[in-house]
Amino acid sequence: MSCDHKKCSYDCKKGSCDCKKPERPCYETLPTKVKKCDPIIHPTKHRVVEQTEVVIIPEVYPTHTTYVNNQVVRREYSFPQTESVEERTEYESVVENGNGNNGGGWGGRRRGWSWI
Repeated sequence: MSCDHKKCSYDCKKGSCDCKKPERPCYETLPTKVKKCDPIIHPTKHRVVEQTEVVIIPEVYPTHTTYVNNQVVRREYSFPQTESVEERTEYESVVENGNGNNGGGWGGRRRGWSWI
């Protein structure tokens, strides 16, 4: 039978019990001591919080636009011209006499074209 020190009488001051179990140290729990120190006061931090308020003041600048539609009536005059070419042809009939003279009085022989 083993001893668990709960059933036997264990003497913490002696560090032994009635049973023959090896000795073990005795632990007591004492109340926790709380020591309060004087506070450490650090320099004050300076904070700047900027707040902006927007105030809207409506300013109205009205504009009126008038559209003027202009119409230009332009008269364009034209003077068309046409061209034509006319060909004139004259026909001559020349009769020569037997001496080689065509009657022109020039003394030479001429054929056709009396104006040359």
